[in-house]
Amino acid sequence: MTAFYKQKGMMMTKEDVVVLVDAVAMGAAFFYILFDSFKLLPSRRFVHYLLGFISGSSAICYYMIYDRILMIRSRDDHILRGAEYLDWIVTVPTMLVVVGIMGRFPFSSIFVLCCLDIFMNICGLLGAYTCGYSRWIYFAMGCFFFLPQWIFFLNDFDYALVKKYFGEEVARKYFFTGRCLFLSRMVFPVIWVLEVTQAVSYFTALVMFSVMALIAKIGLCFWALACLHDSTYPENDDFSSEASIETEDENALSVIRSSKTNSKQSSPRSDKKDKDLIMR
Repeated sequence: MTAFYKQKGMMMTKEDVVVLVDAVAMGAAFFYILFDSFKLLPSRRFVHYLLGFISGSSAICYYMIYDRILMIRSRDDHILRGAEYLDWIVTVPTMLVVVGIMGRFPFSSIFVLCCLDIFMNICGLLGAYTCGYSRWIYFAMGCFFFLPQWIFFLNDFDYALVKKYFGEEVARKYFFTGRCLFLSRMVFPVIWVLEVTQAVSYFTALVMFSVMALIAKIGLCFWALACLHDSTYPENDDFSSEASIETEDENALSVIRSSKTNSKQSSPRSDKKDKDLIMR
């Protein structure tokens, strides 16, 4: 494996196939989102541009892995895919921005989550590069930075909020899928541990990371597109309007608070709660 990454050979390997499939899939998603955005007025394409940036930049990073760019040798002599960490640093904060815009979350909160995610990925890279007890110190710090995202997706990403901004049909059809897509990110630290401890082979870890990347990134892109297309309020909404988003920040928080209060008495999907939210 070490000799393999010192100099690229002429024959395509199974590792090449895995990362090339990811690059092609991400690139195809980019072009689909790009052409889908042409169906909208230019002022309403902001979320599409962000989704295209996620898939497009991820395609570039996976092709960088295929081309052996930013391959780093760790202290315990295993190969790190630096472009993969670059991909996470670029795309995951953008994914958080997309969720923040669609859910009308306060920009200050999303900005902090983005910063913490960047710190988490830096800790992941440092932990993978070093060895011994230092590795697990970096891992613990990374988990600490990751914790606010768990809270965000488990607590703040609320059924009532999706219903408020996209309608009852979208909430009923896509809320559970969206939550699963977001929470799938919790699998990445597990795969990271399996790879750095060499509990699984390099190829197995690469396949697991690649599959999870497709689920988390392409899955999020098409989930967001489905919410936008099926929304009952698309004509009266403008995601690119900063003023309209700022006026919705407090409304979003009030919806979350009222949902958590009502959930103690009834299910968030019950008709009774739906009527209560409409009255409010």
